[in-house]
Amino acid sequence: MEYDDGLLRAPLEALARTARLDGRRVGKEWATVHKALGTLRAREEKGEGGGGAEAVCKGLEKVEAKLLGVVKKVEDAAAAQQRGFDEVKRRAAFAVTDAPPRPMDLNDEATARHCRVNTLRLVVHYMLRANLFASARALVDEASLARLVDLHLYDQLAPIVEALRDRGDPTAALAWCGEHRSQAAPLAPFLEARLLVHECVRMARGGGGARHVDPSSDNINGRANMPDVLSAMAFCRSRVAPALRAAGEDGGNDEAAQRLLKDLMGCLAGGGAAGGGGASGRYGYLCSPHRGEALAAEFAAVYLASYNVPSPPLFTLLLQAGVLGLAHDAHDPPANPADPMSAPAFRALARGLPTLARKNSALVCGVTGGLMDGDNPPVVTPAGYLYSRAAVARIAAAHGGVFVCPQTGDRVPEGNMRRVYVL
Repeated sequence: MEYDDGLLRAPLEALARTARLDGRRVGKEWATVHKALGTLRAREEKGEGGGGAEAVCKGLEKVEAKLLGVVKKVEDAAAAQQRGFDEVKRRAAFAVTDAPPRPMDLNDEATARHCRVNTLRLVVHYMLRANLFASARALVDEASLARLVDLHLYDQLAPIVEALRDRGDPTAALAWCGEHRSQAAPLAPFLEARLLVHECVRMARGGGGARHVDPSSDNINGRANMPDVLSAMAFCRSRVAPALRAAGEDGGNDEAAQRLLKDLMGCLAGGGAAGGGGASGRYGYLCSPHRGEALAAEFAAVYLASYNVPSPPLFTLLLQAGVLGLAHDAHDPPANPADPMSAPAFRALARGLPTLARKNSALVCGVTGGLMDGDNPPVVTPAGYLYSRAAVARIAAAHGGVFVCPQTGDRVPEGNMRRVYVL
């Protein structure tokens, strides 16, 4: 339960979101009732009723109808929140109440069944995160896992991702961003702007209409379609430019926003082309056939984060822990506390796995010629070059305390280099 908080995070977030939305809806309806009562009272005080008691009764009947509407919305909200609360209780019961005692006896039938269900649930979550929606749903139906998996989130996500990934169509993704801007913008300020840029390029290349356009071609039928390009330019002025300006301000990166807008304008000036050299041209990344796939992955990450779905999937973390465990002896504590496998949780997961740990290092530093081991560990620069800690100290001493990479000539602060652990 300590590492599987994803089982409860999504339904808890859904419950909180439902409560917030219902509160706003009921508050808006109640404000309407209050305003109607105030209007009726003001008219009577000014003697503007006109129809006497009959007019007052009709006015009160209208207020009563509005009030009954508020009552209905409150009842519906209470029922929806109760369903969400029941879902959280079911998940908590599976994770805590129904969980087998520790240490687990896998020969016990109930324990084995619980472990199997939990393992299949983790596999389904992994498959859903990998966009294997159809296969994941089939496994959910076969193993009766619907009560433990947030399929409703992926039912909405699947068509959006498939439209972006398979057809490069960001329409549904943009609609979601518009409806959930308050949740999406803090997570990824540039997502909506990038989707708008992609739609603008599609418009210039004729991709927004009924006809199909090959996304790998530099133009349409060998020549830019001028009406499409003009429409795209108008769309850029009205939608893309303001979105990029807002994203640059919200994300604190005006330079990136201006650069993206400049590239888009260059792409549109070329009729939606990549800027020479096909997909490898200056604006090739805007016209790449894989652009939709990259945007689909970014959108899926933001969408799931907005619903508090943990990332990466727990299944991935467990696999990574197992791989780390192969490089260590679970009974021999790591000498270096910075080693990830020094964490008790990972060491418990690795218990029972074979060890592949090297007692003697085989890595030789190209600068000092010495072995890189626990006393002289390897570190990697941001450019990906590997040096021993002794080499870094030697080069830094020769350059006034700043390490200068022998391969690239870059001046790299020591804090930007990372310790490397090798299996």
